Amino acid sequence: MEGTRENKELGADDASEDHKVKASAVETGGSVGAFVFEPGSILVEFTREEAACMAAHSLHGRCFGNRTVSVRYAPHGLYLQKYPK
Repeated sequence: MEGTRENKELGADDASEDHKVKASAVETGGSVGAFVFEPGSILVEFTREEAACMAAHSLHGRCFGNRTVSVRYAPHGLYLQKYPK
């Protein structure tokens, strides 16, 4: 999970209060320069693109607690940057 401290490290001002998962990419020189995550955001790595697609379609729009799950795709390089192997 991404916390507020990590959001500020990535250059986010303040996380919005609705806590919906969203990411915003800024292109710099042809590569992703920054992603902004709200509290409650997670990254999940899949070995197959088909599995990621099926999971995204199954989860998007579902309720979890009192919130709605919103799925977005992030570049694999971002995942590796945040969680090096």
